[in-house]
Amino acid sequence: MGRGLSSLIGETKTVEATNKLPIGDLYPNKFQPRKIFDEDSLNDLKKSINERGIIQRQL
Repeated sequence: MGRGLSSLIGETKTVEATNKLPIGDLYPNKFQPRKIFDEDSLNDLKKSINERGIIQRQL
Protein backbone atom coordinates (compact mmCIF):
# COMPACT_ATOMS: atom_id res chain seq x y z
CA MET A 1 0.00 0.00 0.00
CA GLY A 2 1.02 3.60 -0.43
CA ARG A 3 2.94 2.99 -3.65
CA GLY A 4 0.23 4.18 -6.00
CA LEU A 5 -1.88 2.56 -8.63
CA SER A 6 1.03 2.07 -11.02
CA SER A 7 2.56 -0.46 -8.62
CA LEU A 8 -0.54 -2.63 -9.11
CA ILE A 9 -1.10 -2.09 -12.82
CA GLY A 10 2.41 -1.39 -14.05
CA GLU A 11 3.63 1.24 -16.44
CA THR A 12 1.91 1.80 -19.75
CA LYS A 13 3.56 2.94 -22.92
CA THR A 14 1.82 5.15 -25.42
CA VAL A 15 2.78 4.56 -29.01
CA GLU A 16 1.56 6.92 -31.67
CA ALA A 17 2.05 6.08 -35.29
CA THR A 18 0.51 7.38 -38.45
CA ASN A 19 0.42 5.99 -41.93
CA LYS A 20 0.10 8.01 -45.10
CA LEU A 21 -1.87 6.34 -47.85
CA PRO A 22 -2.49 7.40 -51.41
CA ILE A 23 -6.06 8.68 -51.71
CA GLY A 24 -6.64 6.10 -54.45
CA ASP A 25 -6.17 3.32 -51.88
CA LEU A 26 -9.20 4.48 -49.90
CA TYR A 27 -12.70 3.27 -50.63
CA PRO A 28 -16.09 3.48 -48.88
CA ASN A 29 -16.92 0.74 -46.41
CA LYS A 30 -20.02 -1.09 -47.64
CA PHE A 31 -21.09 -1.58 -44.00
CA GLN A 32 -20.99 2.16 -43.18
CA PRO A 33 -24.33 2.85 -41.48
CA ARG A 34 -24.16 6.61 -42.11
CA LYS A 35 -25.43 7.35 -45.61
CA ILE A 36 -26.55 10.97 -45.27
CA PHE A 37 -24.15 13.68 -44.12
CA ASP A 38 -25.15 17.17 -43.01
CA GLU A 39 -23.06 19.68 -44.99
CA ASP A 40 -23.21 22.32 -42.23
CA SER A 41 -21.88 19.85 -39.66
CA LEU A 42 -19.09 18.78 -42.01
CA ASN A 43 -18.15 22.41 -42.60
CA ASP A 44 -18.08 23.01 -38.82
CA LEU A 45 -15.81 19.98 -38.42
CA LYS A 46 -13.54 21.20 -41.22
CA LYS A 47 -13.28 24.63 -39.62
CA SER A 48 -12.49 23.12 -36.21
CA ILE A 49 -9.77 20.88 -37.63
CA ASN A 50 -8.22 23.83 -39.50
CA GLU A 51 -8.22 25.95 -36.32
CA ARG A 52 -7.27 23.35 -33.69
CA GLY A 53 -5.94 20.36 -35.58
CA ILE A 54 -7.01 16.81 -34.85
CA ILE A 55 -7.02 16.30 -31.10
CA GLN A 56 -7.79 12.57 -31.18
CA ARG A 57 -7.08 10.46 -34.24
CA GLN A 58 -10.01 8.60 -35.74
CA LEU A 59 -9.78 5.00 -36.82
